[in-house]
Amino acid sequence: MPTYDCLEWASMTAVINRIDAPQNFLRNLLYPASTEDTLATHTVELGTLTGKRKMAPFVKRNGRSIMVSANEEKLATVETPNIRISRPMEAATVMYTRQAGTVIFADQSTIEGAFEREVAKDQAVMADRIANAEEWLVAQTLKGKITYSGKEASWELDIPKQQAAITAAATWDVATAAEIEADIDNAKFVMNEYEGLAPDTMILGETAAKKLLSNNNTATGDGLRQSLDRRNWDVGAITRRSQYQAWGGIFLGTLGGLDLWTYTRKIWLPDELGGTEESLIDTHSVHICHTNTTADRVLYFGSIADMQAIRDGVFVGRRFSKSWDEQDPSTLMQLAASNPLPFPKRPDATIELIVSA
Repeated sequence: MPTYDCLEWASMTAVINRIDAPQNFLRNLLYPASTEDTLATHTVELGTLTGKRKMAPFVKRNGRSIMVSANEEKLATVETPNIRISRPMEAATVMYTRQAGTVIFADQSTIEGAFEREVAKDQAVMADRIANAEEWLVAQTLKGKITYSGKEASWELDIPKQQAAITAAATWDVATAAEIEADIDNAKFVMNEYEGLAPDTMILGETAAKKLLSNNNTATGDGLRQSLDRRNWDVGAITRRSQYQAWGGIFLGTLGGLDLWTYTRKIWLPDELGGTEESLIDTHSVHICHTNTTADRVLYFGSIADMQAIRDGVFVGRRFSKSWDEQDPSTLMQLAASNPLPFPKRPDATIELIVSA
């Protein structure tokens, strides 16, 4: 009988860390691979810089230096959220369920091939579920709070934003009255005040995007639809817009120096949270973001302690996977684990704008 090295935890972990999930626009835009930080513990000390922009005082020539206060920083120690999921694969399913495109009368090689495909399929399912959880976490950081209240786990993380969500001066529901460019400029001023940063990207919920595209307030020109520069599709020879489209975002154009995206993806919550479908970006909201590395966003991955990996120390990495056999009924169990926590060290590098009722 053949041995399946692919079922060793080291092999399975290597595979699940290489599986890329589609439709993760927010994760890739705001927390790309360069922001990842893997930890040797499941706790992390989170720090955010707050306070006013203070200048240094002057002293007379040969005068004594003046002691100044440190920058204001809020610190909190939190545990990274724990994801631990599994998939069963029964021997009877592999042996007696005919797969599409396979022969009617299966021999040993056919069954072995079906087994390997089912292993790969379950790995992909679990990797996709973890990626969806990461995307949900990132979406929650835009709102300033991550809250999870379920049977197996219950926790909350407040992100200390100095600026709460801003309401548009005039609702975008009235196409002839909405002052969209003024609302965007106001959000720019707020970000510059608190973070000293300039926004470069605007992410719109579905309703907000439709309202923007239908705007025809003649007081601000011929309406914003005519103002969008749809020629800005490529940056040199790198088609970055095409990559983002594969991740789920829809590029609308540029306005006021901002790339405009709409992101309408919905996600199904776990059964313990009601099993309902939820929009990742609130349909009536707009998020104006600074996406450069100066926004200091970090995607932490807490360590994963597992007896099969502990021989080499507490496991440090993005994801961990292993398998084991249940004897009766004969079942192969596959497990995947991850402890992700996205955190913006400069929370006001994203400003939320409520534009529609």
